[in-house]
Amino acid sequence: MSEATPETPDAPKTYPPGPPAEAERRRPDFRDGTAIVLSDGNPWVFPLPELQDFYFHEDAKGDVRMARGTSCGPEFDAILDAYVDAETSWDELCALAKAALFLLRKNYDLTPDDARFILRRARADSPDAEASNAMWREVGNVLTGVPKKEVTSVG
Repeated sequence: MSEATPETPDAPKTYPPGPPAEAERRRPDFRDGTAIVLSDGNPWVFPLPELQDFYFHEDAKGDVRMARGTSCGPEFDAILDAYVDAETSWDELCALAKAALFLLRKNYDLTPDDARFILRRARADSPDAEASNAMWREVGNVLTGVPKKEVTSVG
């Protein structure tokens, strides 16, 4: 991959291997939101999806359910539906991670490998388990419209 230059503004940027640096990955259209300390120990800002009207959708079993739409569009709404309709904790966590990445990519230029550094799930017997559980709870709250009391910009 080549570095973007004035002559090639659309060329994908390259980043050094390893954990991403939050401030270096900010997009020019960065929006304030809820800062959550992620697995790398740094706060990353999730733009808040604005909740909109309810809509109906059919889940995997064919049951019709009512869900609340968001300002992020149908792709995010479908991810959120998968999170809410998850039947196993594994499916719920995977949908939660997918939704988190969707929102983070609104504010940051993230590569496919970046998730392994910033969105980790600690084992239950890990010393980091409590912090990991709290992080994922906060991410879930943002996705479902229950933000932290403080909405801020980091940096």
